[in-house]
Amino acid sequence: MLAAILLVLGVYHLILNMIRRNPSAFWFGLFCLLFAMRSALTGEAIHKLWFPELDYRIEITLEYLAYYYSIAVFAMMLHSLFPAEFPRLLRNLFMGYSVLFSLTLLLPTEQFTGLIIGYHVAALAFIIVGTTAVGLAFKRRRASAGTFLLAALILATGSTVDILINILYHISTAYTSLGLLGFIIAQTIVIARRYAAAFQQVESLSSSLEANNAELDKKNIELTRLDRLKDEFLANTSHELRTPLHGIIGITESILQGAAGPISKPVGQNLRLVTTSGRRLSNLVNDILDFSKLQHGDLVLKRTAVDIGSMVDTVMVLSRPLVGVKDIKLINAKQDLPLVDADENRLEQILINLIGNAIKFTKEGSVTVQYSTLPDGLLEIAIVDTGIGIPEDKQELIFESFTQADGSIAREYGGTGIGLSVTRRLVELHGGTIRVNSIQGKGSTFAFTLPVAGHDLKHIDQTTENERLVAPWAEEVDEETVGEMLRANPEMEDEEVRRILIVDDDPINLQVLRN
Repeated sequence: MLAAILLVLGVYHLILNMIRRNPSAFWFGLFCLLFAMRSALTGEAIHKLWFPELDYRIEITLEYLAYYYSIAVFAMMLHSLFPAEFPRLLRNLFMGYSVLFSLTLLLPTEQFTGLIIGYHVAALAFIIVGTTAVGLAFKRRRASAGTFLLAALILATGSTVDILINILYHISTAYTSLGLLGFIIAQTIVIARRYAAAFQQVESLSSSLEANNAELDKKNIELTRLDRLKDEFLANTSHELRTPLHGIIGITESILQGAAGPISKPVGQNLRLVTTSGRRLSNLVNDILDFSKLQHGDLVLKRTAVDIGSMVDTVMVLSRPLVGVKDIKLINAKQDLPLVDADENRLEQILINLIGNAIKFTKEGSVTVQYSTLPDGLLEIAIVDTGIGIPEDKQELIFESFTQADGSIAREYGGTGIGLSVTRRLVELHGGTIRVNSIQGKGSTFAFTLPVAGHDLKHIDQTTENERLVAPWAEEVDEETVGEMLRANPEMEDEEVRRILIVDDDPINLQVLRN
């Protein structure tokens, strides 16, 4: 009967360990199986019913093997439950005893049965040490130590009485079995309480997790609302900034062109600085607005066939004021280029960002735009400078929003770190890629790809197109040109007063148009 109970409990605890890994449950299950085998081979003799032809040598060997290794397994269980009170050294010591005595089973039967007294002594020592360790754990208020101490005392008492009777009178009694039954009941209670505590903890954690998830949902809703407000603020602010910026740039340029009469050379230089600064600020406002649109996928490209060589010429003329007094050559290595399939305004924005950055971070040397045709219908545009370069470990970070290679860069050169992020998103929106190759102190190369326009589109005369695009920015209309215009159009000399209707809701724009 006891063997069957031990067998069921052993299998039960091994299955528990498989479901939820628990070393103490595993070793307790193994301990039950060992004692089930020993009980079946001794007092109950169940094996005679199942295996009537079992050899005596095998029977006695299995009985002793179960006894020897039961202490080793119990030592493992004690160490898993109370590692501080029953340390690894003690565990290994009693495991060594078990292995050593199990080797005696290789001897003839009459010899290894005579050595059982030595193992009885080791078992008594283990009972004393193990009970002391559990008592120490109880004193230190370890979890479930009280119930386990009661179980250990029951088992220790039964086993001690059984061992002493066996040593003195060479007979076996059932005291160990009774003590083991009490121990098993107590140990089962311990493990059940631990599982109940674990289940309660899981329930508590689940409730806490649900509460945290609910709070997190509220936070996410609030963050979404704040993010929407931020985007609305950026969009509204950008739109509000555009009008006065255009007014500043327009009025300044009109004064430079003589709308308010002749100006001195120093005044002209200062006004050109105002214009350049205004354009830089305007580009920054555009970047912020585009960043907000890109975040939400609201930016739509208006694709057309664009002459990239002419576009670069235009951007270089617009960017020339950034050079200032620095000894920098702007070189457009033009060649017979195909048209690219791109949004003209966005492509100009990409080039302004990349060429502007190259000029900003180059003290002397050159900024060169190079081109190369790639397979799969792509054109690569590379902006090569001889500037300060970028550390290798920062070359990927610079494409992240509001990130620069070094904090000192913002202080020395200015910038918000948003331009390259917007540039990469715009390039990717076109179906291209952007990369950087840089050596610190020697310069950088920013290269991006764009799809080539349809093959039915013809190459254009770049020289004529460049002149058409660049001339309005590079040259001022002089008096001789005006005279030629008047001679070509005599009706313009008519002294009749002509009126032009100007309609705008902003007084600054009205003044720009008047000028």
